Amino acid sequence: RLEKANLSGANLTEATIFQAIFGETVFKGANLTRARVIGTLGGVDMSGATIKYGQFGLDVGNQPMGQMKFDSVGGKFYKANFEGADLNIASFLFGDLREANLKNTNMYRADLSQADLTGADLTNADLTDANVDGAIFTNVKGLSTVKGFSSVKGKCRDCGMP
Repeated sequence: RLEKANLSGANLTEATIFQAIFGETVFKGANLTRARVIGTLGGVDMSGATIKYGQFGLDVGNQPMGQMKFDSVGGKFYKANFEGADLNIASFLFGDLREANLKNTNMYRADLSQADLTGADLTNADLTDANVDGAIFTNVKGLSTVKGFSSVKGKCRDCGMP
């Protein structure tokens, strides 16, 4: 259990954190480069964290245990660097992804419902079949390069959808 733990600034490069309970855990400015994180994170705070090439997507190797994935409702990811991360089927419901670096991420079927992506960089991200209902896309960078944007579910705000 990592509930209410403060891991601000920690070096967790290539760490594997699997099915821990994270309620209100703080990873501000932590280095999670190439880390593998699967679990229910709730209101985790990863503001300013480096998560480049992280494996936060669906864990297909553990399907007998049910669908294990990264699941954060209301998490804080302000200015987090997810460049190149695998976030497939991850949930960022009501998440704060303002100014996050999401370049080259795999967000296939990710849940971005009601998330705030104001100022985020989505250059070359894959949003195929992602749920963007109610998500805020104000001043998002690289929207014209996003793969699969025509297949997203729901209606985002300030993203050019009719």
